[in-house]
Amino acid sequence: MHGLTILSLLLLDGVILPSQLTLATQSPSALQYVLSEEQDKRAVNTIGCIMNKLDIDLELLMLPWARAKRELNEGKVDGVFLTSPDEIAGGISSSPILLEKWFLFQRKSVVEQGARDRLGVVRGSDIENWLLDNQLLPLIKARDTAQLVQQFEAGRIDYFVADDSQVRFLFKAPVGHREFLRYVPKTLTFSAAVVQRFPDLQEQFNATIDKCDPQVRALSDSERQQVKDFITEHLLHRFNGTLQPMIEQWLLRVKEASPDMLEKLEAQWQAELQGTSGALIKQIVHNGLAQKLRDIQQELSVIAELMLTQQNGELIAASVVTSDYWQGDELKVQALSYQPLYISSLHYDASTRQFLTHVSLALSANGQRYILIVGVRLEQLLKQGALRL
Repeated sequence: MHGLTILSLLLLDGVILPSQLTLATQSPSALQYVLSEEQDKRAVNTIGCIMNKLDIDLELLMLPWARAKRELNEGKVDGVFLTSPDEIAGGISSSPILLEKWFLFQRKSVVEQGARDRLGVVRGSDIENWLLDNQLLPLIKARDTAQLVQQFEAGRIDYFVADDSQVRFLFKAPVGHREFLRYVPKTLTFSAAVVQRFPDLQEQFNATIDKCDPQVRALSDSERQQVKDFITEHLLHRFNGTLQPMIEQWLLRVKEASPDMLEKLEAQWQAELQGTSGALIKQIVHNGLAQKLRDIQQELSVIAELMLTQQNGELIAASVVTSDYWQGDELKVQALSYQPLYISSLHYDASTRQFLTHVSLALSANGQRYILIVGVRLEQLLKQGALRL
């Protein structure tokens, strides 16, 4: 029987963390560092790095998956991985430590496929459960991704769904045609008991993920290009054309606030957020320019939010209420000092289960510089078009 392995308390800048944690995983490769699946080793390395940076000793256990989840709920282990968000009732999920990208790999285009096409999947995988939930019955169930692709190459199946990184790792050459389906975040789920005892643990763990594996949220070159193409084809002509006179007039009416005034305005914004509305929020979100932004957002459903700011990052108009009035302390504004366009890394919004990236552009209206910030629902964007190979 494994008890909680919290031996003492660690004080780190006023934050109390456990000195040791016991985590369980279902994969033998994670415990033994045997590379049967590349993602297992990557997840273990990431978690080990995080625990090392937080100065927490780590013990890894290999358990059958059902037992691992049961022992988590019983408080016998402190966490389990790799889990899907909300997979374990009563557990507390971290931010994604690994991001799967599920693709449909196929021999023929979707148009050419018929009702008798043969579908393959890895037995017992999350993908199999998802396919069954969507009334798609696989013909062949393989023991792992490698066998699945072998069945595909041998002509026993016509198409299959798998994580793109695993297929690319196993087979360097392209495998048929592919079509993006969805992102699937993989997390570490902490027990409710350990989070209750150490309420800062989840936040500290999440804040350290990027330091140990910045590629978790990085966009691929093809994803970045598709975002750029969307901005170019659907947005730029509006702000450089029909909206430009209105923006020009608006810029003539606003002036950059002093640092002291910015601090006061930000404090007012935060106070008004508590009541969901107020004079400053109304000024930014309910002006005529903001309504134009909402019209664009309503027309283009992949857009989650639109903002216009002055050159210093101070809001002029926003399609939705934002968490901050001043955007100038964020990379999406600061990066424009040395490049005309910036695309952020991927952000997973656990409350809405959406994957967002923010694009910022330095634009001008009659010589007056301003910044356009666009929140893009990337998963939805990629589903709308074939992702370039």
